[in-house]
Amino acid sequence: MGGDVEHAAHVGMATPRAVQNGTLQNNSRRSPEDVMTGSHDSTVDQRGRKAPCPPRTSASGGGRGAHGDRASGRVSCYLRPKLMRVRSCLPAPPSLARTGGMMINDTLMRSLVVAALALLWAAPGMAQTPSGPAPAAGAGRPGFPATSFLAPTKTTWESTRALVLGLADIIPEDKYDFRPTPAVRTFREILIHLIGENYTFFSRVSGDNLGSNARFDALRSRAEIMKALQESYDYGARVWEGLTEEKALEMVAGRGGQQVQRWAAILGVIHDNMNHYGNLVVYVRLNGMVPPRSAPRN
Repeated sequence: MGGDVEHAAHVGMATPRAVQNGTLQNNSRRSPEDVMTGSHDSTVDQRGRKAPCPPRTSASGGGRGAHGDRASGRVSCYLRPKLMRVRSCLPAPPSLARTGGMMINDTLMRSLVVAALALLWAAPGMAQTPSGPAPAAGAGRPGFPATSFLAPTKTTWESTRALVLGLADIIPEDKYDFRPTPAVRTFREILIHLIGENYTFFSRVSGDNLGSNARFDALRSRAEIMKALQESYDYGARVWEGLTEEKALEMVAGRGGQQVQRWAAILGVIHDNMNHYGNLVVYVRLNGMVPPRSAPRN
């Protein structure tokens, strides 16, 4: 019996009460699993040790090797009683009806959270009130989709317009008659030329008959020229508002009578504006001024 007590104490399965009551011999012949379930295992040997678990086989009937079977048997026999103890401490799983209710409540809670976040995100925008002047007509119209060939064209034209107007705005009136050489235009002549070209090209897109550009030759003062230049760009913006992809692809008569797509005139006005913007940059630099586009770098 002393050997049994020593062995049971070594494996951690005997308790002091079992030793005092003299029940160690019976318990030592039963596995930990049998002690918990109250069953008797016939595989326990005379010394109270449980016989090794039989080797497991694969689905095809073959074994998993000597080392694998031996290790698997030892681990399985050792872990099974511990897993059963853990399982006995866990609460019973919820019923199907209860689980369904939990899932419904969880879904409802997520929906409420999403709705609350949406309201929080939209609240600042709804609370804002316009403090500046009302936008110009057509300013709120949606632009062309990103996949449209007109989208980058319109963006380029708007950028070109901003460059020309920004540069013209810094030229003082006493420099309007400046020309680098006798063979080229003056400041005034370049700006008047741009006014006429804006109307010429965009009238081809719209189909309007605006008459001759000679009417702009009488412009003299800086105020008159800047006003007419802004109005020519405003006309182009109105043409853009009425343009669609279908209309842009229509064939119309271009310079020289050749048939071109309607929107080709917009490419022409962009090219013409950038050409004379380059002229004005040189004029401005020669007079010691810095173009607004280059001012941040200077």
